[in-house]
Amino acid sequence: MKKITIDARQCGAGKTTDPHNGIYARINYNIQFRQPTLLVVGSLNLQQQYYKKYKNQLELIYSANDSTSTVTRCLNSMSNNKLLICITHQCFKLLPYSELRENYDLIIDETLSNIYDEITVQIKDNDRVEYKWDKHFEIGTRDKEFMDIELQKSTICNNKFYKLTSLGGSDDSIANSKLYRQITDPNFDYYITPFNYNIMMGNQINNKMFHVHCLLNDRLFQKWASIHIAAAAFDKTALYHLFNYYEMPMEFITKFEPHKGNIKLHTCSNSKFKWSNTKRLNNTDILDQFYRYIESVTSNNVLSLKNNNEKNKLENSIDLTHNVHGINAKEYHDCTDIAMASALLPSKSMASFLKQTLLSHIGDKKEKVLETRNQQNIALTHFYATYLFYQAIMRCKLRQRDYNNELINIFVLDNSTGVAIADYFDLGDDGSSNILFDLDLSNTNIDKKTPLSKSEQNKRAYLKRKQSKINGNK
Repeated sequence: MKKITIDARQCGAGKTTDPHNGIYARINYNIQFRQPTLLVVGSLNLQQQYYKKYKNQLELIYSANDSTSTVTRCLNSMSNNKLLICITHQCFKLLPYSELRENYDLIIDETLSNIYDEITVQIKDNDRVEYKWDKHFEIGTRDKEFMDIELQKSTICNNKFYKLTSLGGSDDSIANSKLYRQITDPNFDYYITPFNYNIMMGNQINNKMFHVHCLLNDRLFQKWASIHIAAAAFDKTALYHLFNYYEMPMEFITKFEPHKGNIKLHTCSNSKFKWSNTKRLNNTDILDQFYRYIESVTSNNVLSLKNNNEKNKLENSIDLTHNVHGINAKEYHDCTDIAMASALLPSKSMASFLKQTLLSHIGDKKEKVLETRNQQNIALTHFYATYLFYQAIMRCKLRQRDYNNELINIFVLDNSTGVAIADYFDLGDDGSSNILFDLDLSNTNIDKKTPLSKSEQNKRAYLKRKQSKINGNK
């Protein structure tokens, strides 16, 4: 496989417009030499930007009042050898394998999102009769022996993930159902825990749901004439880890440099505090404290990101969506104060799944368990929350060419996310640009110890017995 070229320059540094190695330059070269190009972008706003640039040459494909799907339209355009086609990330992830891609230079503007998911399958009373799950799914050959061992235990585990393999369709109704298609997309690999597999196979009739996790596989990236990706700080993204997981070669043609400027980062002083969705729903006063702190620091308009159903209000707030690609409104450009209040931490099951799959290439899990776990946690924090925050922050004044060292205040509620945000900005070596604020966390149980896993309990018991023997021999 040819190397995937990566332009990882910071937001606003010219990944699109650079006349020498920006996306426009690559497209112009391809048009000149009749090289077909499939351009994949992160939003409809970005599609419109490219349409303005290449209006008479660009085949723009998006969801509209059209009975034909975007995937079908894309494949039709490729079969007609259209020179420049533009689709969204979502359409790209649905593309089936086709030899047509061998003719196309694939350009991806911004990293792909939603390359992993957790799917909840609700079981109705008649589903166990109607859906013969055991006729359609089994555990992959490599994992079957381990799954069988787990299923024989008195307590069936719910934190180990094994690949779920589809056996193909049959005459019964599941093969044509939306649910079946939801967990058999060939562009994704599906995983399940022994606990959920036991429910799926009908051995726990009182349980009315089970969960399946999925991860994008490497099928989407095979056989293209070439692949180029433009995404700031690409090594902080989930897609970067996916390429490493599948050992896909990458070449960084430009690297990320932290943003310089008069930047101050404000985050919670308690290093144990994590802003989870559970805390958000159960401790509404925390966000109110955060907003009151921001209002004590600045009276300017504040560019802010919060959960969609959040009711707490911040004065002078200009709200952002969680997909900011291509959004460059003037009211955003004028902002020098930015508040990141969204709770975006993964659930325990999702974190465990991603560490066992997407992040399994990180570290030495046998010799340096704690170091590996720390590296995985940092990577997870980046692509699950911090990278999105960085993209949102860079809608502000700091992105603009007329930025003249005005003070930029970045407010981040979650501590671990705030620490990770510092990787994107040059805050100096003396620490003076890091401002810690206090929150009343007396009702959040943040100091409650996380229960030890079974392996950790066994290890601790072993070390205790070993130390007792040593003491006894003295």
